[in-house]
Amino acid sequence: MNNKWPKAFTFIFIGIFLIAGLLYLTLFFTVVEPKKAELDQVEKEIAMYENAVNRISDQEHSENNDEEQTKLLTQIPDTKETDSVLASLNKLASRNSVTINYVESIEPSESSTTQLNQASYLVEVGADNLRNVNVFIAGMLDGERFATVDTIEISQNEADVFARINFTTYYTNN
Repeated sequence: MNNKWPKAFTFIFIGIFLIAGLLYLTLFFTVVEPKKAELDQVEKEIAMYENAVNRISDQEHSENNDEEQTKLLTQIPDTKETDSVLASLNKLASRNSVTINYVESIEPSESSTTQLNQASYLVEVGADNLRNVNVFIAGMLDGERFATVDTIEISQNEADVFARINFTTYYTNN
């Protein structure tokens, strides 16, 4: 029995090891790093909104509440109110000649350490032109509730424009 390891096996082993290492590094920098950056950005946004709510709540009892602070407080309700969000989307869609094709409430992971909770939604709409979709999105952001648009995907063919919008509303759950 020959106990020698052939030189070809050594090169094959080193090659497989290098390919596995390169694959690991490629996946790390294309998948893990962008998700980590996205998570850091979302955490910064949440901290920013919590600070805004805390500042406004602290100033609520003082005499110098200006109009903008009062508006922000009214845009962040105490409860999630999904029905209210859906009703305002329907009203906004009918005013702007936009058809809502699909709506989904995306359940976020529960966090008991934050004062400001978020409710995320996915809405797919269609319209005759891009202007109507843009006015619809602007109306979502200027609506009764404080909202942020997370992602927008817009596609267009000869006759119609379609948009897929992920947006988040906020509530305090007091």
